[in-house]
Amino acid sequence: MFEDGIGILRSQMMEWETASDAIARLARVLEENDARVYYVFGEAQRDAMASLIDASPLAGRLVPLLVKNEYFGGNVDVTGLLCGCDVARAIRGVSAHDFVVLPRIMFNADGFTLDDMTVDDIRDSAGIPVTVVSCSVPEYLAQIEELVEG
Repeated sequence: MFEDGIGILRSQMMEWETASDAIARLARVLEENDARVYYVFGEAQRDAMASLIDASPLAGRLVPLLVKNEYFGGNVDVTGLLCGCDVARAIRGVSAHDFVVLPRIMFNADGFTLDDMTVDDIRDSAGIPVTVVSCSVPEYLAQIEELVEG
């Protein structure tokens, strides 16, 4: 049940509740580097993780980028079933000065999305660098911090 979207969502919400130190540290790093990071989510995350981020010290710096899954007709809204073409379209407007991170759950074991795109394909199609990060809150907070501090 973890990978059905609901299991991941609940796990992330519970991890978020215990990550206040990591959240505060990342907020400082983002502020010090004048950085903004867009984290790609499926629309199912709107009332969950997007709300938690927006109510945290990361608001405005770690930006939930909610992507509509047009590939499957817009009715499939979990992050793990996002397709590369929809993600590439959604991130095209992001400034090259900002960072874009994609959750690992979007990719299969061979590194492909459901529409057979790789991270490089998404980057090339969108014309902006992207980085794959963990779905685990403590892990992706640390990975984003490392990315920004470069």
